[in-house]
Order: sequence, then structure tokens, then C-alpha cells
Amino acid sequence: MAQQEKIVLWIDRRWKNAIEKHLNGETLQEHMEDVLDDLCNQLPQREYAQISKAIQAESAAAREQEKQRRHGPLTVYSKTVKNGTSKSHPVRNCWMPLKN
Repeated sequence: MAQQEKIVLWIDRRWKNAIEKHLNGETLQEHMEDVLDDLCNQLPQREYAQISKAIQAESAAAREQEKQRRHGPLTVYSKTVKNGTSKSHPVRNCWMPLKN
């Protein structure tokens, strides 16, 4: 799972409104996200690549886990009755969507 941090900035609304007047239609939040992107891009290439690779691997694992959660194994059984006793045995396993 991604290791995310929430950053909260407190600013007087008057400062925020004044700054946004000079951001040419961009919100302060959008601008701050761009600033963080720029800071990430200034990291050394090797460190940036390591972090990007880890994030992509975590994302792929999370997608696979979600896929496994939505689709579960289903075993199809055959039932035979002989002399008044029944016996079940698996015929095959397959993956079927699970209903939530």
C-alpha cells in the first residue's frame, strides 16, 4: 500500500485570495501541488527512479489484490450416490466473479 502523507497548510483566507489573484486562474492548491512536483523533479535521478519504481510496484500489487478480492476461487463438485450414501469430489477449479 502506498505510504502517503497528508500535508495541511493553514493560511488566512485574505492571503489565499490575494495570492490566487496573481496565479492566472490557478488555485493555490494546484500551485502548491506543482511546487511539490518541481521539488520531486529536483531530486537526484537515482533517488527519483527508486521511489518511482517502488510506488509503481505498490500500485500494481494493490490492483492485483483488488482483482483477487473481486474474483474468488470456485470449485465445481460432482456428487455420486451409491447404496444410499452420497459422495462429493472436486471436478475442477475455476475463477468466478464474486458478488459484493
